[in-house]
Amino acid sequence: MAACRGSLLALYLLSVMAALSGCEEPPGYWQVEPGERHSGGEGGLVQPGGGDSLAVSAYSQPMRNLTMVQRQQFALGNSFFTKPWSAAEIGSKGQRQGLGPLFNAASCQGCHIRDGRSLPAGSAGIAPLLKIYLPPSLAGHPAANYGSQLQNRAVGDLEAEGQLDVRWQYRAIHLDDGERIALRWPEVSLAQGRYGPLPEGARRGLRIAPPMIGLGLLEAIDAADVVNLADPDDSDGDGISGRVNRTAEGQLGRFGWKARQPSVAAQSRRAFAADLGVGSAAHPHAGCALPQSCADASGELTADVERAVVFYAAHLAVPERRWHDSEEVLAGKRLFHEIGCAQCHRPSWRTAAAKDASVSEQLIWPYSDLLLHDMGEGLADGIPEAQASGREWRSAPLWGLHLAKVVSGSEAGFLHDGRARSLKEAIVWHGGEAQAANLAWQQLPRAQREQLIWFLKSL
Repeated sequence: MAACRGSLLALYLLSVMAALSGCEEPPGYWQVEPGERHSGGEGGLVQPGGGDSLAVSAYSQPMRNLTMVQRQQFALGNSFFTKPWSAAEIGSKGQRQGLGPLFNAASCQGCHIRDGRSLPAGSAGIAPLLKIYLPPSLAGHPAANYGSQLQNRAVGDLEAEGQLDVRWQYRAIHLDDGERIALRWPEVSLAQGRYGPLPEGARRGLRIAPPMIGLGLLEAIDAADVVNLADPDDSDGDGISGRVNRTAEGQLGRFGWKARQPSVAAQSRRAFAADLGVGSAAHPHAGCALPQSCADASGELTADVERAVVFYAAHLAVPERRWHDSEEVLAGKRLFHEIGCAQCHRPSWRTAAAKDASVSEQLIWPYSDLLLHDMGEGLADGIPEAQASGREWRSAPLWGLHLAKVVSGSEAGFLHDGRARSLKEAIVWHGGEAQAANLAWQQLPRAQREQLIWFLKSL
């Protein structure tokens, strides 16, 4: 390991010397790049006076470039996103009726805490979601009635599908210079399951809710640009083979931990159905374990409410960066590129021309390529989604990272199940295609490892 670290440091120093000697023009990432402070483009959240946007409500602000009419639509959507829904009552109609009968949360905000992450298992608040996958050979098993997601709550006196039992396992790694990084991961089982225990061969995995900021901007990236970035066969031999995920209809997936959903609207309808049990035309049997015995719930999410919620979700502003021009952060930014992190966490995009001027032709800095990557066995849960395998995950956008624990609280975690309590833990869990970058970071001198962490904390 020491030899590897020495060679990596030597290569880094050689690149520095070459640039300083004038032999080659240093890449743009060696300095402050135009527009990078404003991660969310012209609509990004800017703190008055240039101060830090360190506020618990920083993820809940409308984009700055919305019109007055759009701001009214945003406020309306916010009300449906934040306030609890209730169970439908016989003979009555209401814009917030339709909860359940099976569900996980009574409102969108119940999972997306202040429009940020939900908390990992064992924390206060809504429990993480349990995803379930039964291979085709188990299709007729009673556990198939759980569906792809466990609903652990029910309306009134009805019986929920079951409860989560999560036990954290721990180990630590020691870097060459003696730094100790403690890791944890969840072992998940099903308690009080209505359809009995999960059979051998069933796969299960936890999911926390991701932050909501910048979704409309990600949707505004031209699909062709994302597809052109994919390299499923690693034709350039760099060890990175990003793949697109597609729906059954062939649409490009962008949203969700495995990029299964193609649009903010599709993701919203899916969340209403799976998490709240609120049905729509796309999900007429929401909240019911056995579709053949369910009433038609297609009218629960009305077109007006859906439109308002989708607009809200698509126009949450991305906070501006902090410390983007400091020497420490710029040094970390160079390392982020040079050890390979930027190969998956692509720094910037320019959105396509769109009718909605607030997201049209914007330079944005999400730090994601929106592609699927094999992240190794350590993060694999064996659950496929559309064309994504059980080892693949979409590169998570990193914008707004410095506010993750401010918005959702100190217990907020990183990665798909919240297992990583710190950014260092999150890096060490990177395997598969990201293993080389992970090891390169571990082999850096401690001061440089910290520089990269400070760069991440600036985003």
